[in-house]
Amino acid sequence: MRKTTIGVIGNASRPGVELPTAVTEAAEQVGAAIARAGAVLVTGGTGGVMAASSRGAKDAGGFTVGFLPQADLSHANPHLDLAFPTGLGTVRNVLTARCCDALIVVGGGVGTLNEITVAYDSGVPVIALAGSGGFADRLPAMLVDGAWLDDRRAVAVTFADDPEAAVAEALARATALLHRLNLPDRLHGLPPATFSGGEQQRVNLARGFAPGYPVLLLDEPTASLDAANRAIVISLIREAKAAGAAIVGIFHDAEVREAVADRLFDVLPLQDAA
Repeated sequence: MRKTTIGVIGNASRPGVELPTAVTEAAEQVGAAIARAGAVLVTGGTGGVMAASSRGAKDAGGFTVGFLPQADLSHANPHLDLAFPTGLGTVRNVLTARCCDALIVVGGGVGTLNEITVAYDSGVPVIALAGSGGFADRLPAMLVDGAWLDDRRAVAVTFADDPEAAVAEALARATALLHRLNLPDRLHGLPPATFSGGEQQRVNLARGFAPGYPVLLLDEPTASLDAANRAIVISLIREAKAAGAAIVGIFHDAEVREAVADRLFDVLPLQDAA
């Protein structure tokens, strides 16, 4: 299975402006904790919080990825294993927000806020490091009932008091669906080709439900599953429906079909003309 990816977002460096030492040190500690946990660090690849977290991860033996807004590598910080010069400008924020299993916010300006909203809209968990300034500390006043960016309540924004706690929370939320679908930690680092048919099915289900997509096409989602895991999938489908997702499913399992379907369409064989 692929490694868990944790994104770190926050203040970039600007000419003539130096970030507070407490912010860069916190970012470095977050990066180091991500590396020690065996996860991959993803950032916007340039300076400030991005460089500090990448430095921390590399010093701790981790692997780092950066999506640069510029079209050349000259803007990449020196602590990246993989740097992608996207040339997308601020549209790059979509990549850093959506290509991660969870995001950690350290400080942050309006670009960070943009990444937070994209992540929220995509169902990616967001964890803000309290006390790091910027939007990490402004978010509580913006949230509905202390957790949601809007009334859709797509995915809760949570807070952590220190870098280690932020990473622990990010990892827990990133792997929550895998655990719910009875895929234990010992399997998370193994190649999918070694999995049974049921395990592969559950990995695919976790990948499908995790982002909170507005539309889902499910083709026999409970095939190869035992009764316990089939019941979990029924619950996931019901939760997605309750959150407003439109779901089209192909079900040969009559019990599952009756449990989740609002409307049924029988697909019959074509009859020969004449």
